Amino acid sequence: MTTGSYFAGSLLYNVISQTEIAFVEVIRLVLSYYPKKIGSIEFKLSEVVDKPRQEILLAAADRYLNSLMYKRPTEYLSELCKILSINKENLEECWGDFIEAKARRDLGIHNAWVVNETYIRKVAEVGETHIAEVGENICPEHDNIHRVMPKCEHLVNALCDQIILKYA
Repeated sequence: MTTGSYFAGSLLYNVISQTEIAFVEVIRLVLSYYPKKIGSIEFKLSEVVDKPRQEILLAAADRYLNSLMYKRPTEYLSELCKILSINKENLEECWGDFIEAKARRDLGIHNAWVVNETYIRKVAEVGETHIAEVGENICPEHDNIHRVMPKCEHLVNALCDQIILKYA
């Protein structure tokens, strides 16, 4: 790994993490105003008996968000749009790029940038075909980061624009 690859990998990690944090913050905000959107979240009585209502609502939102982050890519988008009551077509343009970058970031964290079946499945689910072979190293380079950053920015802007239209 070159120093350029190292920094590109670090940048990819940060871009994807910040994009996910933006999703989390928007969802948390909407759920704080509309907690019934969560549906049913179970707690043990001992976890909530002495807690104020707002703390319980935030804990429920956090549990929901945690489960959302581990869904399959198409389910993730559908659930995100469902809970926010927004149109997913406006996010689909950049969703595949985001999922590929997210899957690549996960490879860097968990598999030293080496392609595995999980990566292939995730990117195939959003229509990406033949990006890499199992066993191939796909550590990002700066050109990859320069392509991913505007896509993630566009995705967050599209999400926020819909939230403003829906809830303003």
